[in-house]
Amino acid sequence: MSDVVLSFRGRLLREADVAFLRGLIAQHPDLSRRRLSVKVCEAWGWVQPNGQPRDMVCRSLLLALHRAGHLELPAKRQSLRTTRSVIGTWPRCHPTTRRP
Repeated sequence: MSDVVLSFRGRLLREADVAFLRGLIAQHPDLSRRRLSVKVCEAWGWVQPNGQPRDMVCRSLLLALHRAGHLELPAKRQSLRTTRSVIGTWPRCHPTTRRP
């Protein structure tokens, strides 16, 4: 019987891989999902041709395993996004100036 848990982008994830991920999460409970994915990329040698970690692909993998119930990810942290204010294109003018 095969111990393959999931096939993801051509990579077969086995029960031993999932156990490794569970252990990594347990060792680093304070890490965000992104930092966790970078650690996984380092451990598995998952890099892009330019040498950067494949952390977006790894985060997708971790989320797929989480949703399938194979592991428990840390809670999603709230992102701090700035809101851009919309600046009107009509310049401030003298009160007697009329718009066309």
